[in-house]
Amino acid sequence: MSTAWSEHVHLDGAEAVQTFTEYPLEGVPSLTRHAVGAGDGAHAAWYLATFPDRDGIEAVVDRLLAESGVAPAATADRGVELVRRRSDDGGSFLFAINHSRSAAAVQATGVDLVTGAPFAGIVEAGSVAVIAEG
Repeated sequence: MSTAWSEHVHLDGAEAVQTFTEYPLEGVPSLTRHAVGAGDGAHAAWYLATFPDRDGIEAVVDRLLAESGVAPAATADRGVELVRRRSDDGGSFLFAINHSRSAAAVQATGVDLVTGAPFAGIVEAGSVAVIAEG
């Protein structure tokens, strides 16, 4: 999973979600989950005993998001930051910030308040779109 650092952990009530696969920690938990409570009040504490590579951390984050029920504000290409805000009157505004060096697709419909035109589904490199949805 990583060469940066790792530690030897003991479960003490938690479950091993993943274990190290190489010596000297082969078989020792690398990612743990400890469930607490039941029903609507149930939650879990997670512990990562290493610093994974990019693919590893993305897999962990994907699993945490799936378990928590968190969903993205919209679908977009990599490098686009998305935030949705709602107004008191029920309006919805999607802020799309393209941090990448190339144009990026964003799946949203509405009027881009920056340009005043209908949103075309693309945010240029280094640009921002504020989409009044609906």
